[in-house]
Amino acid sequence: WLLPRYYQAFEVETMCRALHTLRTGELSTKRAAVDWALANLPEPWTGLVRGAVAHRADATPERTAASQVMRFVRWVSVESGAVESRGAVDAQEEGGAQAGT
Repeated sequence: WLLPRYYQAFEVETMCRALHTLRTGELSTKRAAVDWALANLPEPWTGLVRGAVAHRADATPERTAASQVMRFVRWVSVESGAVESRGAVDAQEEGGAQAGT
């Protein structure tokens, strides 16, 4: 589902909006959040955001960008404090499974 560029754009813009909201406390439009991201995020993320905006109506499959989008989602998760790292997520899931048994 993530291969078409317009799905990638949707995901990138959604992550920009989530991070913008968490950092500023303001709920904004995706366009405003993208503008904020372009002004505040480090590379390579600003390049990814620019590409997503440029291809938001493009249905062309793009495997390389899909993996970059997934890295961006993970980065936003860590950056927002939602998770500390992938290892921390794995440990929490294992602990939850053990607690339920």
